[in-house]
Amino acid sequence: MSKPKSRKKTPARELPRTDPVLYGQSTLQKIVAIQLLNDSTVRLYSRGGGAENAAGAGRVTSTDAEFYPFFFLSSPSLIEGFSKKFWLKELAGSNFYRFLVAFQRWNDLWEAVRFVMQTYNRTALKRASHYSEIDPLLLKPDPLSQYLLQSGVTLFKEMTFDELRRVQIRIAAHSKAGKRSDPRKTEDRILAAALTDNTGWEQTFDGRKLSEPEILRGVATAIAERDPDVIEGHDLFDQVLPYLILRSELHSLDLALGRDQSALRSFSPRGNPLESPSENAVYEIAGRHLLDTKSLAHAYASSKRPFEQYGLRYLLQHLNLPQTQEHPAASQRQTSETPSEQADSLVVRLRSECTDISTLSRHLTPSYFFQARMVPLAFDALLRSGSAAKIEKMMLREYVRQKHSVPKTQTGTQHSGGYTDIFVTGILPNVLSADIESLYPSIMLTQNIKPSSDELGTFTQMLQVLTASRLEAKRRMKTTESERERESLDAFQSSLKILINSFYGYLGYARGLFNDFEQADRITSVGQALLRTIIHEVEMYNGRVIEADTDGIFFIPPDNVRGESQEEAFIERLSASLPTGINLVLAGRYKKMVSYRKKNYALLDYSDRLTIKGSSLISRSLERFAKEYIALCINCLLQEDIGGMHKLYVSLAQDITNHNWEVYDFCRTETIRDSIESYEADLRDGQRKPSAAYEVAKRSGIIIKPGDRVSYYVTGTQAGVKIVENSKLAEDWRPNFPDENTPYYLERLNESSKKFDLFFSPKDFERIFSTEDLFGFDANQVRLITDHTIPRDQASQPEEDTGEFGIWIDESG
Repeated sequence: MSKPKSRKKTPARELPRTDPVLYGQSTLQKIVAIQLLNDSTVRLYSRGGGAENAAGAGRVTSTDAEFYPFFFLSSPSLIEGFSKKFWLKELAGSNFYRFLVAFQRWNDLWEAVRFVMQTYNRTALKRASHYSEIDPLLLKPDPLSQYLLQSGVTLFKEMTFDELRRVQIRIAAHSKAGKRSDPRKTEDRILAAALTDNTGWEQTFDGRKLSEPEILRGVATAIAERDPDVIEGHDLFDQVLPYLILRSELHSLDLALGRDQSALRSFSPRGNPLESPSENAVYEIAGRHLLDTKSLAHAYASSKRPFEQYGLRYLLQHLNLPQTQEHPAASQRQTSETPSEQADSLVVRLRSECTDISTLSRHLTPSYFFQARMVPLAFDALLRSGSAAKIEKMMLREYVRQKHSVPKTQTGTQHSGGYTDIFVTGILPNVLSADIESLYPSIMLTQNIKPSSDELGTFTQMLQVLTASRLEAKRRMKTTESERERESLDAFQSSLKILINSFYGYLGYARGLFNDFEQADRITSVGQALLRTIIHEVEMYNGRVIEADTDGIFFIPPDNVRGESQEEAFIERLSASLPTGINLVLAGRYKKMVSYRKKNYALLDYSDRLTIKGSSLISRSLERFAKEYIALCINCLLQEDIGGMHKLYVSLAQDITNHNWEVYDFCRTETIRDSIESYEADLRDGQRKPSAAYEVAKRSGIIIKPGDRVSYYVTGTQAGVKIVENSKLAEDWRPNFPDENTPYYLERLNESSKKFDLFFSPKDFERIFSTEDLFGFDANQVRLITDHTIPRDQASQPEEDTGEFGIWIDESG
């Protein structure tokens, strides 16, 4: 094991003065981790110069710092008579929380909270049973966040992403054939483990040569020697860490992974220690951060279209990232016992998967890395937090720094949303997409819209600096000749974009301290007016608007606008009609567009790349064969290849009838949301209907937990069977003895075909999507309905946009 890090009396090198609103007032730099040492002290780990460690990086040193736990009160009378030492500071301004109360120790703070609750309940009309129910008290219950709020320290200042030391881990464990391995069973041992890091170092641990305790000790020793700032894995929280903890306990080992040589530990989100890990556990390694690339992929997808799968290789392929050589996509905890002749390939596979984890992390993590330089949150907490929570933490830090009173959350609701409408459906040529650059942030800046309770003007100041910083980063991206610098700048501007786009959503958040529903409505009203102005301008020049959606439109330009240069000039002409500071830009040029329904369309660009948007066209719940069929039909529509659509239908109907496909073409995959115990309790109480995924798992005898994915297919001989009672695990399907429900899947094919009925007359539709070719199919006899204009009096009212500007605030503090 490595020796404890040296303790320094002086802090790390200082950083040149930066904007304290964005980066905090502290000038400490290269802080890679912060650890709560006791109830009044934190330990700061910094990576500096001097001797290098085994990883070739500057050695990590540590400094201890005191912090003073605090909360806010609206009145000092609630704390009068408290016996422990505390400091009471009256804050400037007229906001609700006008007093800051600080303590020497974390335990003293909680004693004070109980005292305040008792005082409050003596006169309250409704007794409070939890501190969050005490209106005059505002408490952020995370000690590390409190330290960062009061000190202005943030992580990773003056560091590049490549300076962050990241180790990847992957393990394989024994299990009986067809069963999930269980770390509580003695025989389900770890077969092999692999570690890599971002310098190219790698190390493997082979169970043929090492006992399981030796593998565990070897992993701990290697991590201590490499001294990473971050430990990464795919399914790290659900698979790797629970396995490491339970197998270490089985062998009475302390898995000393912490920088202070402390053990890996788990605890419940409520703060109660757990005897064993569970699906709700939070994991902690002192002085290091834990990063699960699967969790990052879920967060990435939340702002876009969710992925169909979250397996490592699928994500790399979907994101067009480089992959190592092909290896079986086996689960770390579902690997059947490996014959000796396959053991070498198992070790190679784990090492390759570690490399893939590093690649995926390098794609998903940098934006969080740059946010950590600004936001007063520990890195693990930042990875779990929504963008609006980060904005609030930054604002609160500035209010603490300036000793200014903090507002109380406003009650109410937002009444208006983004303007979305559709004016034309059909197959349309020569389509342009134009967007208002950063619509809502631009409105806030040009109209000086901010929360009425923001007496310091921090909201606008943050938005101004973030926007200016992003524009500068984008400018430098265009001028730099270094690809690595361009990647870094792109990650930086992306991190700023995420924060910038959350300012509007924060105003309408029901529990935000600085929320303001009236100002949120004002922003959307201005946005609607701007979009209508653009629509009017397009039509005035004899263009044709197809669809409007919050901050942009699809339209066909006037006949005299042809070619990219003329199209860009036309967009500039439209932009000139908008107020100063509001800019319209060309977002895309398309050869053809299928306009289907509001927010549902397909685009064919001039490189013949097809993009499909909207769940009305292709829903995530569809089987793979249906998704592929719909996409191919859309492509035929865009090519006006009616004969091709008919051939697609006939061919697929024959394949279904003849069982000429694989099980993953027609099975459905669902993610388990609740434990089996909760599911069965809800069934008994009549709170939910039976679910095929749960029932299939129960009948098959497999153990499932939240987050697991269950794939199943429908059996039977009639289309209208009850799926819950007529379904089997996908892995139980046998191609030599197929038992899938052919009438059911033929009906699913017909349901998918019905998406295209608006493009044909009823008679033509029946001819295209039919297998009856007695007299032959003649596409020339079919008329394609390419254009349908929706009258303006049938256009829908503006509706609230719940996609791009949706927010979530982490309630954990």
